[in-house]
Amino acid sequence: MFLPIKTDVPVRHTPVVNYALIAINVLVFIVIGQLMGRSLAGQRLQEQLMLWAESPRWYQFLTSMFMHGSWMHLIGNMVFLWVFGNALNSKMGNVTYLLFYIACGLAAGAGYVAFENMPVVGASGAIFGVTAGFVVLFPLSRITIAYFFFFIGLLELNGMFVVGAYVALNVFYLSSGMESGVAYLAHLFGALWG
Repeated sequence: MFLPIKTDVPVRHTPVVNYALIAINVLVFIVIGQLMGRSLAGQRLQEQLMLWAESPRWYQFLTSMFMHGSWMHLIGNMVFLWVFGNALNSKMGNVTYLLFYIACGLAAGAGYVAFENMPVVGASGAIFGVTAGFVVLFPLSRITIAYFFFFIGLLELNGMFVVGAYVALNVFYLSSGMESGVAYLAHLFGALWG
């Protein structure tokens, strides 16, 4: 497993919006997914907020971006958002970054709905857009990757290579046709928009 843990891009301005997005994602997961999710009313609320690809409601394109299926889903997404989003938010400014993030998530949801029929949750599409935007603005950046196989270590790689590898893996998994419960198509549409 490979996990990005930091970039060499300096954060010159406090990434307020990125911090807020991370906090909102965590809060929604804890309150709706964990505390309320055990009740019937909480389960119904989750069903109303997720994006139903067969019959989506307009608001689900936004609300589904703040919901996650598990702790691992949430943590993985938030690590990527922290690593890539802080530098991007610092560079773009708060308002532009927020609009960019939402646009990436909406594009990911629209692309997913156009070709799939299963319900979906998660910020992954928006975050793939953030990673692509990061590479566009910082193509020569270096990203430190933690790897976990038979042993644990760190690698420092070019940002274009890292993001390209994640996109290529999603294309491979999507084209393999295996059922995984992962919205690879949403990831790819988010990256394309980014």
